[in-house]
Amino acid sequence: MSDIQEDLKQQLLEQTERVVARGGPAAVRAAGRFILHYEPLEAWRYEAARVQPREYETYYPLAAVMAALGYSCLPTLQQDWNEALGQPGPLPLYLHPTAAGHYTAMLAETVVLDHLIWLTDACDAVMMAD
Repeated sequence: MSDIQEDLKQQLLEQTERVVARGGPAAVRAAGRFILHYEPLEAWRYEAARVQPREYETYYPLAAVMAALGYSCLPTLQQDWNEALGQPGPLPLYLHPTAAGHYTAMLAETVVLDHLIWLTDACDAVMMAD
């Protein structure tokens, strides 16, 4: 499985470079975790107070993640997140401020490599071979 994760990570990096080349946002690397768009601020503060920050996490622009996974639209990715992965609710997006009043949707690398990886053709091929 680590080979598939490494391949997907490489695709994420390449797709992020393409997004940046078109004037889009780069990946963001930070210690701990960011508050997600659907999390109430009070609950996040409570969790942050009792949980030690994780190692550094990289967040990729949603456009790069979708391209790396082969998705052309967000509703299809959301539907697969809910149905195929058995994950009800919203995608765990972080809204990163890019300018005054402007945000970019970002996904954590661990979400992509641990959960969304099951939506890749490479993973399907390995599962079918087993």
